[in-house]
Amino acid sequence: MLCQNYIEAERFRKRNLCAECGDEPQLYPNREGGYDVRCQNRNHKGFTKLKSYTQIWREGQAVPLIIANKIQNKYGGDRMDSTTLAKASRTEMERRLNLAMKSFGFVVEETGLSRAPNLNEVKLLVDYCLTYAFDPLLNEVCLYQGRPYPMIDGLRRKAQETEKYRGLKMEPVLDPATKVALGYKEQDIVFKATVRKAENGEIAEFERYGGVTQQEINEMSKRDPTKHRHPVVYKNPSDSAQNRAERDALRAAFQFNFPGVQGLPVVIEGEWGGKGGEKAAKGQPPPPSPIKGEDFPKPEAIKNLGMLFESARKYFDLQPADTMKILGVETKEQIADTSEAWRRILEAKVPKQGEREEVKTSE
Repeated sequence: MLCQNYIEAERFRKRNLCAECGDEPQLYPNREGGYDVRCQNRNHKGFTKLKSYTQIWREGQAVPLIIANKIQNKYGGDRMDSTTLAKASRTEMERRLNLAMKSFGFVVEETGLSRAPNLNEVKLLVDYCLTYAFDPLLNEVCLYQGRPYPMIDGLRRKAQETEKYRGLKMEPVLDPATKVALGYKEQDIVFKATVRKAENGEIAEFERYGGVTQQEINEMSKRDPTKHRHPVVYKNPSDSAQNRAERDALRAAFQFNFPGVQGLPVVIEGEWGGKGGEKAAKGQPPPPSPIKGEDFPKPEAIKNLGMLFESARKYFDLQPADTMKILGVETKEQIADTSEAWRRILEAKVPKQGEREEVKTSE
């Protein structure tokens, strides 16, 4: 794993173990700049991410009593499983949301930062939590562009509750050709997450990729050119890439069916950089839900393969292989017109008006 600076490399080293031998990885200066983080055994590949006591507690596993008490005091309440959350009253769910708002914003903006919800947005969050048994106190949900989405912590708990979850392996993608095949550039940070799940007496593995582009890391805000447009990604690009890969692997393994789990926007990471600077506009209605075809990028806006594959993943949860299958090609070189390719994907994936109403009714 190549990290751009010492702070990022040391953070990654402390949070991971070698997936093959369990040893702590070491730092090695790279001749071309930055630091390589790897096992002392060069033949070993992949990392297992260490869990903090807080994450272990959130997942319902045992931690030392004194630590459990400190975590519970920090959050202002005890954890709940899905069965308990489904039976919770609206008053209790609102109480947990209000407690959490002391630390979290819940309304994620394009930057990846969050702000406090207004009254309409609070109702949306509480309704979603009551219906699908998510816990706002533990930062398991958020709103983005007026729609509720589950955070990665919520997906982790749901996976644990199936009693079929058997672990996660994380591997950095270092081969330039592989990155390009996935729709990234050589300098981008890409990870492969492998979720293990018990199925029919065997262990099945589900692999998905997640990445952060150099453009995301370095892009500056248009409103304030002195600040980064994506401060969460800029601060912890490796964490963001790993969260995206793990999120997609969990979805593939457990086939979650609650609304919002498919097509999660890339700005929703799971570890926010704190509250945003803008205050919630009280009493204003939330933005409309993006369900119409015109809410997706127009075909003429998709100018290259990178934009095509990223849009397909962002809006429809399509891996590059799935995208090429829809387009009827075997390699990306066969895609001559990316605008036309995106139009065909929209035709295949965006439901017609009658289908929309049917889906809305079923939800």
